[in-house]
Amino acid sequence: MNRRVLVVRFRAIGDCVMAAYPVTALRNAMPDAFIVWAVEPGCTAVIDRADLVDRVVHFPRNRWKKQGEIRTLPDQLRHYLRLRKFKFDLGIDFQGHSKTALALRISGAKQRLAVRATDVLAQNLNPVAKIDPGIEHMVERHMAALQSLGNFHCPEYPLMPQRLPIPTGLPQKPFVSLMTGASSKNKLYSPEHWKVVARELVEKGIPVVFVGGPTDPQPDVPGAINLVGKLRLRETMAVLRASAVHCAPDTGTGHIAAAYKVPVVSLFGKRGHGPAEFRPYSPQVTVLQGAGHVDEIEPNLVSTTIFDTFSANLL
Repeated sequence: MNRRVLVVRFRAIGDCVMAAYPVTALRNAMPDAFIVWAVEPGCTAVIDRADLVDRVVHFPRNRWKKQGEIRTLPDQLRHYLRLRKFKFDLGIDFQGHSKTALALRISGAKQRLAVRATDVLAQNLNPVAKIDPGIEHMVERHMAALQSLGNFHCPEYPLMPQRLPIPTGLPQKPFVSLMTGASSKNKLYSPEHWKVVARELVEKGIPVVFVGGPTDPQPDVPGAINLVGKLRLRETMAVLRASAVHCAPDTGTGHIAAAYKVPVVSLFGKRGHGPAEFRPYSPQVTVLQGAGHVDEIEPNLVSTTIFDTFSANLL
């Protein structure tokens, strides 16, 4: 009988990509398993529904949060109870928050495991994997938890969506993509710095494409293509996959590009989560880290690193 597996990782984009590594390991070890991923709608685009998972179940947590968590609790519980119809043999919570822990517990999965528990409620709802504290990177922690259940091997790259809508107007020769946005101000590389990086690359004859969301900075650099705020997530993913090199602060696009085997230059500051835990998980990633804020990384160092990576990638 094929095993029925529940994957719980509601958000965010980069975290869902990192969770795709252990889920790929699950798929490789159990090719006939029926795998369901519980996720927020905004992150669905990065989940491969052709080969990685059989079903995606949406949880509109942003809507619940706007309306008030307590007010929407009955609706949340109804969503969680719908998971029971799948009769899961195994359920894994890759997020470890109270809401994801509750979803896993109510799912009725015969065997449950949480990679971590970030609050008291989560600690008491499901068994939490015992992971060596010396294991730092989130993908490796995910894999350590999964390996407590059996013989699973971490893939070099995860299964990712392959049918992507390619936007028009991309350069006809190898190009560099730059992500101007980030999830918080602590991670944001300034538009002025991006301008310097892009200008130096353009001067060296390397096409540059800016990407980002509707509220992200839009540096104006002659010769560079600005697609910030103009693409849907799947279209942005197509740009990343087509890039010769992608450069981004600590945000989702770096993880996406790395998962598509694209060399990545990843920018970190000293505040918040560090590269040891959250850098894009790939052998083709170069990390640059500022002494304090990420903006302390000199733009010419960024452009030089991108240029060297670009040149090496085309040899």
